[in-house]
Amino acid sequence: MTIQTLFSTNLLRCSRWHPDGLQDWTALEWAGAMAGEAGEACNAAKKLRRIETGALNKNEGDRSLTDLEQARTAVAKETADAIIYGMLLMARVGVTDPEAVIREVFNQKSIEYGFPERL
Repeated sequence: MTIQTLFSTNLLRCSRWHPDGLQDWTALEWAGAMAGEAGEACNAAKKLRRIETGALNKNEGDRSLTDLEQARTAVAKETADAIIYGMLLMARVGVTDPEAVIREVFNQKSIEYGFPERL
């Protein structure tokens, strides 16, 4: 899978949920959905840290993460959800080549900090 494959397939699937596709929501609404998923990733990471340190980790029902691998998987999946919404947000604001945007931002940050890694 490439970023472009995710991007275009995500847009196709979006139109199944939203009759008017990306236009059903504003950029702010897509950003809110992305932020919600990022928040869920943060919560899973918090629970992961509690497991790693042996701290009290008390939650109810399916919100409880007590197993190290389960918590790591939850962090990864919630992060994936945030990325998927991020792709829809990029499309909503007119991006057609997300790989180019990601490459530009990654490389600029490497230049800014004097790192040799480039995409």
